[in-house]
Amino acid sequence: MNIEGYAFKANEEEIREKYSKRYDEIKHHAKTIEMKKTPAYGQGKFTGVLKTEEEKALSALDLALIADRGNLCFGGHCTINGDRFSGAYWTD
Repeated sequence: MNIEGYAFKANEEEIREKYSKRYDEIKHHAKTIEMKKTPAYGQGKFTGVLKTEEEKALSALDLALIADRGNLCFGGHCTINGDRFSGAYWTD
């Protein structure tokens, strides 16, 4: 799933508010989800495993928000395949 960033958008405030609100609802999962993050040029890559039913109910957007600590200013992408996920968020 491609994830829209909010930087330089006409509706920047609306998207940022939506992401912030959703992150506040799910940020407690950051402590329990098995996620590995790897920095790369212009992006942060992430992979992980969803172990609980509650974690498996998270969307690709949710996982990207958790990986980027609620930001996603420049967007990114995330794919879920069964109980595994991977993606990246853009940093510039």
